[in-house]
Amino acid sequence: MPKPKNHKQKHTIMKTNYSESTVNVNGETFTLYRVENDINGNPRYVLHFLDILSKDEQAALNEQTIALKKAAPNQWISFVDVAYNAAIAKARKVGGKAYRAKWFGGGIVFQSYNMRIDLENVLAA
Repeated sequence: MPKPKNHKQKHTIMKTNYSESTVNVNGETFTLYRVENDINGNPRYVLHFLDILSKDEQAALNEQTIALKKAAPNQWISFVDVAYNAAIAKARKVGGKAYRAKWFGGGIVFQSYNMRIDLENVLAA
């Protein structure tokens, strides 16, 4: 692969190195993004953090965020931050990590040969 001439071109090249697929788990459809393999050649998949949290968990986190805002009115507290931290904690129990690529905000990456089983484990955690 030729070296990019500038930062913008590098960013464009990185965005094309993924493929999108869907997986059905427990009656729900999840969109997964297959990204480049890790250094050992293992496949990696990225999932958005809101897909990991159930609607009930999101509602509970929203109530928690509202309570935090009332307790500390001068602090900036966002539902997104609270939900992202909860999703990362849930994903780490089964091997998920924060995906730090600039083109995909809020992603959690899993190293997996069978994402269906990994998603079942994440949702059960």
